[in-house]
Amino acid sequence: MDIQKHASDYSAENLRKSYINNILNRNTYIHNFISMLLNIEKGGVIAIDGAWGSGKTYFVHQVKWLLNCTSKNIDSEVESVLSRTVPKLDNIKGHKYKAFYYDAWKHDKSNNPFFTLLRTMILAFGGIDYFNQKKGFIESLLKSASHIVKGITPIDVESIFNGIKEFSGINDTTPLSELEFIEQMDSQVNSFLDYICEGQYDKLVIFIDELDRCKPSFAVELLEIIKHYFNHDKVIFVLSTNLSEFQYCIKQYYGDGFNGWKYLDRFIDLRLTVPTISTEDYYKYLWQKTGTDRIDDISIACAKYFGFNLRDIQRYNQQVNIAFHSYINTIYQNNGFSEELDSLYAVFTPILLALKLYSVEEFKDFISGKKFEIIKGLLKKDRFRRSTLFFILSAIQDLSSEREALLERALEYCYNKLFNFEVYYSSSKNSIDDLMLNHFNIDSNTRSNLLNIINLFSGKAKFDI
Repeated sequence: MDIQKHASDYSAENLRKSYINNILNRNTYIHNFISMLLNIEKGGVIAIDGAWGSGKTYFVHQVKWLLNCTSKNIDSEVESVLSRTVPKLDNIKGHKYKAFYYDAWKHDKSNNPFFTLLRTMILAFGGIDYFNQKKGFIESLLKSASHIVKGITPIDVESIFNGIKEFSGINDTTPLSELEFIEQMDSQVNSFLDYICEGQYDKLVIFIDELDRCKPSFAVELLEIIKHYFNHDKVIFVLSTNLSEFQYCIKQYYGDGFNGWKYLDRFIDLRLTVPTISTEDYYKYLWQKTGTDRIDDISIACAKYFGFNLRDIQRYNQQVNIAFHSYINTIYQNNGFSEELDSLYAVFTPILLALKLYSVEEFKDFISGKKFEIIKGLLKKDRFRRSTLFFILSAIQDLSSEREALLERALEYCYNKLFNFEVYYSSSKNSIDDLMLNHFNIDSNTRSNLLNIINLFSGKAKFDI
């Protein structure tokens, strides 16, 4: 089990499976994007814009995987998808594009974006030993880059100059200007890129991710480095970032009065918006192995109701599985529900877990008996209403013809018995209250057990998922 908040499976195996089965329904977008890359005559910078949690990172990993995969021998399943997805990419086979990924956020603990980017590129090609005849030159370039403490923003030219002088052993009297040193480094980087591409690659596609999460100094200096050092006809940069947030990052660096949006125009040649993943597709992708449709539907309805983004959904799914889903799945598939209260927990567990992720204030109000309107809102979702009917009213055969009309009343009864002890239910013959009382023996222990389940400390929890 991976508990990292933003962890996803970007393994070649998972990306291949996602592509072949079109799990996220994105293959058309992937093909469109790659077609665009293949038609870019020179280099440039493309921005893939999207909010946090919108699936930008997974998308660029899918593109990177397919570019690198199709540059080699392609297996029959991949080839089949290439030829049947519109636009068809069966002509991509054997292309000479090399793609690699740079996580800017991972490297921003360094004060040297130039060095970390250059080192990442070298490692992507197998390290220094890959460069054979140019090994000495690459070592020199890396060492020189390591002395550049800050990027190449105008205010930092002096630090670059001094760093390179120190590395080169040049004294202060040497009649070389800062500009000449910058030009020297520019020439070295271009020679490095020429060597990589010569005879084997038409283009390098460098995916730079998570810029909007970086320290402002690191993010801005990385952009400056891309513009001033890596502006090469055979290099395409793809920035996956939240541009709206990134402009504020730029303002933090240059000052509140600075126009961050106009600044970005200096660097970005083309802006695209990440294709939206259907919530249904992503739910199906995450819940595909559970096999418990009714509980899945309740969880999906909750995620939709609270407007979870993809990262929220991923966390939510994990917690549902840990807290209760595996337990319910077992008894549901094998023996049905062993206790009536399991049906009650099956309904309220997903709601409470969703609330904990959505808002701690809303969660506290809900368990204080003040938020039954949340359940009323959920009942407007068809899949929630249908599944809740099964769990809450399944044993009340006498009311089968009136089930849906009575569902809200039954849920209100259960909610108040769980969380609002001030509500008193009088007994009356054939009332829904009496029927629910006979079906669900709700007391303070029931409430305590439910809260333990969603706190992930229950005996029903299962962590090997």
